[in-house]
Amino acid sequence: CAASCRAAGRAVASGGVVATYKDMKLSCDNATIYMQTKDAYLRGRVRLWQPDGLLKGEEVLYNFETRKGIVLLAEGESGPWRTKSAEAQKLSESSFLMKDGYLTTCDFEEPHSRLKAREIHVYLDDKVVLKNVVMMVGPVPLLYLPSYTHPLDDKRPRVTIIPGKSKEWGLFTLTSW
Repeated sequence: CAASCRAAGRAVASGGVVATYKDMKLSCDNATIYMQTKDAYLRGRVRLWQPDGLLKGEEVLYNFETRKGIVLLAEGESGPWRTKSAEAQKLSESSFLMKDGYLTTCDFEEPHSRLKAREIHVYLDDKVVLKNVVMMVGPVPLLYLPSYTHPLDDKRPRVTIIPGKSKEWGLFTLTSW
């Protein structure tokens, strides 16, 4: 593909691909990058790092110039916060939108507590805005909120939930707001 790829203005790579553009770094298994338009099609364990966070996925269509794109099987990280959804749209250099996903501070693969939402707008280094939110502890829905906004620069969680079991209380949930 070397001669035909150069003529078409694209770079094709596979196996441990790593690329850097300005303050963005990416890694993936397979990449096709169109040099003139700065469009990229990335597949397999895709990671997009930038100073305020990480966006992961299995398939990504991304433009390095506009910093916009679509991520399938998306996961995001910013500070202690983790997000996950079937699809995310990177709307700008510092924001993305996830649909039908969740937000959590739990590091487990299946988080024991999370805020499940129809829409999660993440504004890196600023705030997270959730729409149609259900607070979940395990498989149990505890609370519905039409909207919830949480600043990312706040060091303490605004809501703390600690489930447990004791001989004296039985099953319990301790909360702080």
